[in-house]
Amino acid sequence: APPKGEKEGQRPTQPVYQIQNRGMGTAAPAAMDPVVGQAKLLPPERMKHSIKLVDDQMNWCDSAIEYLLDQTDVLVVGVLGLQGTGKSMVMSLLSANTPEEDQRTYVFRAQSAEMKERGGNQTSGIDFFITQERIVFLDTQVPALPAFAPPCHILH
Repeated sequence: APPKGEKEGQRPTQPVYQIQNRGMGTAAPAAMDPVVGQAKLLPPERMKHSIKLVDDQMNWCDSAIEYLLDQTDVLVVGVLGLQGTGKSMVMSLLSANTPEEDQRTYVFRAQSAEMKERGGNQTSGIDFFITQERIVFLDTQVPALPAFAPPCHILH
């Protein structure tokens, strides 16, 4: 038998989302959607900054679990790129911040001048941030793949 509220042959209904204010708006509490006739999903717990999902040794971090439980209906946005190309800045601007804000308050920390001079990565492993609209943003360290390695010259 088809689920309650649906007729045989009718496509199953999906939750209704409305994205607004790039994660800065307040989402309404769960309520009955008059069109669909079912409860809307509650927004995830509001995050103020990114959290480590995978550490620099590629191990899962326990601190992320509380944000990921019961979060199965999400959109995931990730970014890969060379060191210092602005991955963290782009992810911060897409998820919660505006260009007018102080970059030190961005949800994903951009590479500092000191780190740039040392040639190190600001992001290690994978950091994540979840918006009230259930969009998961993943900021990654530079992958250890040949395509991302700096050019090298072999002298014989």
